[in-house]
Amino acid sequence: MLAGCQEPVTTIAYTQVGACDAGAHKAHVFFQLGQIDNSNSDRDFTFLPIRLRLDADMIEAAPWPHYERLTTEMLVGEAKSPARKTAVAKGTKAFLGSFVVFRRETIDPDGSRQANNSAYFLSYDRDTQADPSVLAVKSNPTQTEWRDTSSCADIVAPRQSCSGCHSNDPVKLRKESQIGIFDRDGTAQ
Repeated sequence: MLAGCQEPVTTIAYTQVGACDAGAHKAHVFFQLGQIDNSNSDRDFTFLPIRLRLDADMIEAAPWPHYERLTTEMLVGEAKSPARKTAVAKGTKAFLGSFVVFRRETIDPDGSRQANNSAYFLSYDRDTQADPSVLAVKSNPTQTEWRDTSSCADIVAPRQSCSGCHSNDPVKLRKESQIGIFDRDGTAQ
């Protein structure tokens, strides 16, 4: 009986990029957002990054379950586009290509070691009055380890030290090609 009441779902595609140390027993976990698919919905959707939530091993009382805009802007920089409010009309899709960073407590004092061996999942806290149903879909859900990046500067995909400089640097290009991120057209690598 309930099958007929199921409403269309808006999806947010994302991929886990990696993590770095954020102090003793803490890590910054990086995600790249891909496409928002609102094509099956009969409602407009306004994506608000603050409504993203890190679910893996989180409890309601745990610190930092939600997206941190200032931390993301500091670690990612403007050149690689921290996530922003985005309107997606009903029946359409939008590609974000932006990044979000979450802090995560770890048991291991070396936060990046534990975080780079943990699969984290995002969810979206929708506004039940206005938003369609929203499902965050991870492009790499079975991946359980990422290369060691204890320093946040070592996470090449989201971080860029300058706007456009060193764009032909072969070391940088090789490192970027080793990290599974979204292409400009929204497909996951």
